Amino acid sequence: MIGVQRLGPGLRHLVALALTLACAHAGAQGTSLERIQLASSPEPTLVAHWWPAAGAGAHPAVIGLHGCGGLYKRQGELSERFREYAEHWHAQGYSVLLPDSWTTHAHQRVCQTPYDQRHRFSAERQADVRAAVAWLRTRTDVDAARIALVGWSNGASTALRAIDPARGPVPRLAGVAVFYPGCTPLQRRSAVLAPVPLLMQLGADDNWTPAAPCIALAGRLQQDGHDVTLRVYEGSVHGFDGTEPLRIRADVPNGADPHHIRQGGNPQARVAALNTLDAFLGRVLTSKDQ
Repeated sequence: MIGVQRLGPGLRHLVALALTLACAHAGAQGTSLERIQLASSPEPTLVAHWWPAAGAGAHPAVIGLHGCGGLYKRQGELSERFREYAEHWHAQGYSVLLPDSWTTHAHQRVCQTPYDQRHRFSAERQADVRAAVAWLRTRTDVDAARIALVGWSNGASTALRAIDPARGPVPRLAGVAVFYPGCTPLQRRSAVLAPVPLLMQLGADDNWTPAAPCIALAGRLQQDGHDVTLRVYEGSVHGFDGTEPLRIRADVPNGADPHHIRQGGNPQARVAALNTLDAFLGRVLTSKDQ
């Protein structure tokens, strides 16, 4: 299912946005993410933030994969984006795991690293995904059949590589959701991804990770019978689901317009994207017994 979201002004969007931001702000004050090390992961031991779902029994889990900017603000605190998502998912009854690939592998300023110098980052993050899924599957409070992967930008590209059999064993996942990944390498070699339910959400005006290669990839996968949902938001750039104001980044040497990358939130696209993500996770993480 491919959809282009034409986002015009409307009262329902503003009301929904106000409710979303109010809930996220309240949740961000009390998020109980515990910083841990995954004991079962290979060296170096994977650092992550963990928030198990409340209540007895085995719960679905969401793994969130950060972009090239990492999990943290400059002050070292978890960024609002990941606090908000963690609070939102936990309120829906999901356990939340946020792997911290950059701390684990002692990387800094990854956004400023040219694409052709990121090969090591890619391999490391693939190992992090496998370690995260393996760790969740050892826990009695996690339903191993209901684990989803959500990624942003570099993390979204990592999530797509995680379901690419050419990259190694594909972990068992109930679904994968990605925001503005880089799809050019996959599309260029006509990659055949594993048949895992997939949600792609893209900015039509993204000049860092352009939408066109992902649209082509999604169409090709759909023709092969894959469960793929695509949403492209007009008037939206990289980071449209966030709350930061639009800015031009001169420090990014990548993308369709290097050193002139547009990044920032689009309030209406944000609401639509969060609603779409909620519906997707609700579908793929619902127990077959319910």
